[in-house]
Amino acid sequence: MNFHYDYAALVLFVVILFGIAAREMTKGRSNHLYISMVILSIVATVCDFLPYMFDYPLSKADLFLANLINYGYFFSRNFCVLLYILFLFSVGRIWYEIKSPKRMIPLVAPYALIVVALCFNMVKPMFFNISPQTGYSRGEMIFVLYILSYFYCMLALIMLIRCRKYIDKGKWRALLSLLVLTSAAVLVQGLDETLHLEMFSMAIAMLLMLLFVQRPEEQMDIHTRVFGWESYRDEIRKIALTKQEVMIGMISVTNADEVRSFIGEDRFDRFMSNALQLIEEDVKKQNPDNALYFEYPGNVYIIYDSQKNYYPGYLESQYDRFVKLAGYGKRDGVRLNTKFTLMKFPDVLTQPEEVINFGHNHVYFYTGEENYSLAEKFFVRSDFQVYNHIDEIIKNAINNRSFRIFFQPIYDVKKKKFTTAEALLRLKDPEYGYIPPQIVVENAEKKGLINVIGDFVVEEVFRYVSSEEFKKTGFEYVEINLSVHQCMESGFAEKLRILQERYNVDPSLINFEVTETASTDFNKSMDENLQKLHEMGYRFSLDDYGTGYSNMHRIFRLPLSIVKIDKTMVDDLEDEKGYFIMKNSFQMLKDIKMKIVVEGVETEDVANKVIDMGCDYIQGFYYARPMPEEHLLEFLEEKGKSI
Repeated sequence: MNFHYDYAALVLFVVILFGIAAREMTKGRSNHLYISMVILSIVATVCDFLPYMFDYPLSKADLFLANLINYGYFFSRNFCVLLYILFLFSVGRIWYEIKSPKRMIPLVAPYALIVVALCFNMVKPMFFNISPQTGYSRGEMIFVLYILSYFYCMLALIMLIRCRKYIDKGKWRALLSLLVLTSAAVLVQGLDETLHLEMFSMAIAMLLMLLFVQRPEEQMDIHTRVFGWESYRDEIRKIALTKQEVMIGMISVTNADEVRSFIGEDRFDRFMSNALQLIEEDVKKQNPDNALYFEYPGNVYIIYDSQKNYYPGYLESQYDRFVKLAGYGKRDGVRLNTKFTLMKFPDVLTQPEEVINFGHNHVYFYTGEENYSLAEKFFVRSDFQVYNHIDEIIKNAINNRSFRIFFQPIYDVKKKKFTTAEALLRLKDPEYGYIPPQIVVENAEKKGLINVIGDFVVEEVFRYVSSEEFKKTGFEYVEINLSVHQCMESGFAEKLRILQERYNVDPSLINFEVTETASTDFNKSMDENLQKLHEMGYRFSLDDYGTGYSNMHRIFRLPLSIVKIDKTMVDDLEDEKGYFIMKNSFQMLKDIKMKIVVEGVETEDVANKVIDMGCDYIQGFYYARPMPEEHLLEFLEEKGKSI
């Protein structure tokens, strides 16, 4: 007998087990079934060659052991095929079809027949026999076992064909390889029983499944080791295709970025991992078929296996459980601010992309102190369609270049006239009308499109600044917001140099605004970009001062000349503490020779207060609203270029 293939198979199966352990592929039904298949395959492989290790003629003890091992091979080998079919049900997300015993019986029946046949063989050897003198030999009814095995193979093939639209093509081919390779090996071994190819072919197929189907980089979130974003998106797609009815819980940790910045990335990952493990255990206790998924840094999705608990009381109880489970972090000074939305799917939303978009945007619908809600409350809002189609809206705007630049004139307190303006992005969608800029920017950043939009803004401003119309405004410069991503983009300075030469723009006519968040991101690329632009003649201001935790040493090191006070500080002026915070901030900034712009000024009273404090420039609706470039000259003429 030639057992080299069995030895090679055994090595491969052990390697696969080590791969499973190293890649932490231990969660979820699919992984459990896959691990069971590997372990049973190891048992079958060992049982395939062990009986031939005995010395002949066999003693009674050795004969009993040889029979036991052979039966072990047939039991484990055929059970592997049954597990493979169950694995297909799990991977294709159609497990619900066999959850009831009545539906499981037809699937298990062929294996039950194999078990009965093997038990009958113990009484009357018809399928195989082990002789004390000659060892293993096939019986005249052995073909029955092969027929039952091929029946399972045909059933698996039908399942694969049915699941083709639910499973990625590469994964589908890897799954098919098990049937092709093992069927071919059984056929060859049926013709020549000395070639032990079955388990080797199984090992090759299982290795392909490890590489192309059970991919932890697609399944698991690398930070927390729970099911990740790719797994969630794949599950939503399968649910839509199979027309299952589920509930989806969407938990957004609205302060995830702040917490991560406060406690550090490593500690944040450990904290979130522990919290998610507790929440996952809890939802699994409610129903083993429930599943939790995580999108870094702060979106959690729970797919509930049915819709029977879709009611306000259940929603509230779930939210309370999550808050309690995640609340243990308070002892470490960590508090998670969460919004929890529960929705039915399919329902109002029927397409996977709609569900994914809603998961990203549901937090925008919350007002006040509200922390949880049924999704149907949001679906009736007039702005729901805008939020839920924002990705499509942004992509269409980029492709059609339908963004527009508005300019908001900024009032110079000393010169008593408008001496500059801020360029602001505006988008009017043909179907949904004007889209709030904050929604556009936040979603563009999430999708990695902010640099494309930022490039559009810069080029449009450069074009305008080089025009004769701009010269007529008398503006000293135009302010352009830079995103964090632009600040850290490799080669950003060279990109601007090309635009500068194309439009023949004097760098002194451009002032770049860097957000307070960007100013605290110690990043070599950002520092190099800002320094290069400063050397080219561009100037900078710090935007949104007062919305974060400013590092004054960092601000002092950056090539800044202007600081813009955010509207949130302006809104607190009526409060005595807010007034003195603003006043002292002015004094501190003046001490380091910074010019001060106050944003969000909407009344004469506020304008007078900030002027008395010593601000240099004022921006807000009280003086001027944002307007397209073609209206600027008319506005300035009406104001006489002074107030």
